[in-house]
Amino acid sequence: WLMAIQSLIFVLFRPLMQLMAYENARNFSTPQLLLETMESYFLPDTLSDFIVVTLAAVSIGIVFFSYLFSKRKVDLYHSVPVNRKHLFISNYVSGIIIFVISQAIMFVISILIAIPNHYMTRVSVRNIIICIVCNFVIFLFIYGITICAVMLTGKIIVALVASAVLLLLFPVVFSLCDYFMRYFYITF
Repeated sequence: WLMAIQSLIFVLFRPLMQLMAYENARNFSTPQLLLETMESYFLPDTLSDFIVVTLAAVSIGIVFFSYLFSKRKVDLYHSVPVNRKHLFISNYVSGIIIFVISQAIMFVISILIAIPNHYMTRVSVRNIIICIVCNFVIFLFIYGITICAVMLTGKIIVALVASAVLLLLFPVVFSLCDYFMRYFYITF
């Protein structure tokens, strides 16, 4: 069920937004501008990539490690005669596989939309590869943070809050460093 929901979310965002962008650009631009617009559409985007990938990473991480929220489930999982390392690796890799399959479905649909409309060029392929790599790196980062938060807390609400705090830690530290460099270390 998780893979079905993830695929549905991915299909609803990028391909539907792609169709709307194509319809807008086709009605109000020249053929060359239309081609450039649609080629640049495949680059990573905040709404269709970052937010959706973040939601996917958090939900997949919480679902696959939700057994840690109940003491009875933890006892059951740890009583299974499987090494805990193998149990962790199987859950971790299963989450990555679900994400990769959802992304593959999304990009196949996007490519199937682009081919008949004649904007699947080398630039589009390069942009798709850039987008896939960026989405995968963002997913791995946020997925790892979510799993750490779930493993450290053991409660779903606290895990969500801890994930949000850990995700916001980098922008806050970066902003503080930028502030200090601009105002206190001007000559540096």
